[in-house]
Amino acid sequence: MPQIDIPIKKLIQRRPADWAKFIQPDCRDEWVTNFKTDYTPTKESRLDSVLEITDPHKPYLLNLEPMGFRDNALPVRMLRYRSDIWEATVADGRGIPPIRQVVLFFYRKDDNGLYRLQDSWDYGLLEYVYAVIRVWEEPRQKVIDAKLLDYTRCCR
Repeated sequence: MPQIDIPIKKLIQRRPADWAKFIQPDCRDEWVTNFKTDYTPTKESRLDSVLEITDPHKPYLLNLEPMGFRDNALPVRMLRYRSDIWEATVADGRGIPPIRQVVLFFYRKDDNGLYRLQDSWDYGLLEYVYAVIRVWEEPRQKVIDAKLLDYTRCCR
């Protein structure tokens, strides 16, 4: 497994609300709880982080996918993650909640530039996109102010 994935996953697990606010600045701490990510569909799903955001105006799930390697099939995998989450929420009687999916690229070499899937058939059009954050484009101060890195625990 790439070296960046595990430390970032641990940071998201330790401080999920901070990461949710980094993605969605108006998100409040009390709206954020971890959502189950261990499912066993036909192809094993390896969801990294799904947070449940109970925003009183519009609750949603936030799927964070830190990427520390290049994956040309990433859009397909992200769509599968969305489907896996919905399969679980429907099975639990929770319906189909809105999902915001964000891929965090840490290195330019890993960003394949593919963030969209499109398909059309007799019954309509499928257009699927997800948000992308290229960490190297983010202002350092924004990351420092959000306290997203805990150097005393993970990065010495």
